[in-house]
Amino acid sequence: MEEKKEEKKGEEKGKKKWYNYFFNFLMYGGWLLVVVFILGIIILISVLSK
Repeated sequence: MEEKKEEKKGEEKGKKKWYNYFFNFLMYGGWLLVVVFILGIIILISVLSK
């Protein structure tokens, strides 16, 4: 039972690390890239639909 608890803690740590990296990316200007990417998709759809 102790081994299972340790595995769960490891999985939770991995998820927290992923979220931390993602939020750090957004805080340091990553949100600009996300906005540009979304605008690019919208422009591409509007050009292709004409």
